Amino acid sequence: MPPRYLIFSIRDPVWTERAASYAERKYRLRRIRFSERAIVLVAPEAERLVVEPSMGVVIGPLFSAGGSPRPIRQLSENMSREFSASAAFNLLSVAWGAYVAVAIEATGGTVSVLRDPSAAMPCYVADLPQAAIFGSDVRSIFDVSGRRPEIDWNELAGILNTPYLTTHRTALRGVWELLPGHQASDRREGLAVAARWSPWTFASGTEGDPIARGQLAAGLREIVDGCVGAWSSRFSNVLIGVSGGVDSSIIAAAATVHADGVKLFTRYTDDAAGDERPYAKALANHLGLGLAELQFEPDRVDVRQTNSVGMARPCGHTLAQESIRLLKAMTSEPGRYGYFSGVGGDGVFCYLKSASVVADRVMREGLGQGALKSLLDICRVADCSIWEAGIRAFRKAVSGVRIYHEPLDGRLLTDSAKLLPNSQIPHPWLVPPDGAVPGKIQHILAILRNHIGLDAWPVEGIEVVSPLLSQPVVEYCLRIPTWEWCASGINRAVAREAYADLLPVSVVHRRSKGTPGGAVATVFERNKSVLREMLCGGALVEHGIVEADAVASVLDNRKGLIGTDYARVLQLADAEAWARGWQ
Repeated sequence: MPPRYLIFSIRDPVWTERAASYAERKYRLRRIRFSERAIVLVAPEAERLVVEPSMGVVIGPLFSAGGSPRPIRQLSENMSREFSASAAFNLLSVAWGAYVAVAIEATGGTVSVLRDPSAAMPCYVADLPQAAIFGSDVRSIFDVSGRRPEIDWNELAGILNTPYLTTHRTALRGVWELLPGHQASDRREGLAVAARWSPWTFASGTEGDPIARGQLAAGLREIVDGCVGAWSSRFSNVLIGVSGGVDSSIIAAAATVHADGVKLFTRYTDDAAGDERPYAKALANHLGLGLAELQFEPDRVDVRQTNSVGMARPCGHTLAQESIRLLKAMTSEPGRYGYFSGVGGDGVFCYLKSASVVADRVMREGLGQGALKSLLDICRVADCSIWEAGIRAFRKAVSGVRIYHEPLDGRLLTDSAKLLPNSQIPHPWLVPPDGAVPGKIQHILAILRNHIGLDAWPVEGIEVVSPLLSQPVVEYCLRIPTWEWCASGINRAVAREAYADLLPVSVVHRRSKGTPGGAVATVFERNKSVLREMLCGGALVEHGIVEADAVASVLDNRKGLIGTDYARVLQLADAEAWARGWQ
């Protein structure tokens, strides 16, 4: 659970002092005040670095960039002096972590807030006449502002049409999200937002020299090892959920080398697709660690509840309740716990099954043996014919890359709800610069989709960490051409090569992927009557978002589960539970 913080950029001093004092008492926060322009409140347990004399503070863990990352306890004199100069935040090039940084300009009094690119530390904003309020959670923002939360049903419909990609918009009126890598500056004339970090800086080949082919895997291992080691240094107990898949196995291997107190566990379901214990056991034995085997119990899942209650938008998962219960079962020993998740691996390690990787190589190197090799590689990864992949690659190379707009998923929604999000603003990371290649926008999109719900893990006493989404790992992987990730017809090829000597052969060469779909289907089947009551007579139907007859048709289907409509029903039930939580 991210530590609570509130940042007030003062416009009305009397009102802001009253609101801040109320927050201090209610949430037991500590005050850091720099000037007449800002008040910062943080939870006592939150890591923070006060920057003097530049009037700034970094909330959240911060590590040095380059070499062997280490926790930063104090900024150098030069970094401190430049911290708030023009509020440009040189921090992004010399440090990384899970933070928001606040800086106040000595002249003019501009208050700037920067959110780091990893999305690990949430940041929501309310722009009020009395103050601009930045906070870790929307509940406390509404609470201290004295405003009543109100659902924006049109925005909620848009979110349900594109549930796997978010922008700055939320489903609550008057609150928006400061996106990762962006900076909000409150000047006398108002609040302005600007991007301070962009994935295209690295994806376009403008950052640093090209990485030699023979050094790709070694460089990746050095970066991942460094980040996992840095994160591990903060905890006495490191919990790692392993499935025997590549991503979680790499984290486990890196943590075993660089940390003490590593504990592996695997979650399994009753059906074969959700039971990956053989792979997880092989990994644990190879690393010389024990393995806790924890069983998902679908009967414990209450579909009327959501782990995203109180958040800015619905982003829960059906089995999150069980995941949280099993995670808590691993915390019997005293100490500080970090749960390292493999979230982000598929995206960061560029697991694409797209002809775009061939188009990328053609656009970068022209037609030749390299492009032919990549064509054969992607055919093996995607299990498609040469003609199919070749035609698609040609079309992508000719048409180039455009702004990406998420395809709409209007299943079980009303016709009017489907029309609402057509004017949706694209995520700024999905607006490519001139000269971009199509595979890289898909790579960036795959990374972005892992940002959803990172803060929706309310596990008291356990810090959830996604090491593969750390800024140095993302930057390095973006610099690697997409075709290198599917070399020799192997997905995530560079990552597999990087850790081949630390992982069992069964994991390195594994191509299958487990799924908890069976447990999700069981939850659906055992809760049909509750789902009918929730959705067919719920708030989403009342506000014209969900089509009750369409939901009933899925619930009444006696031919068994077909496609993924049952999962969509559970997704809508989560949104219904989220809405009821605010109402």
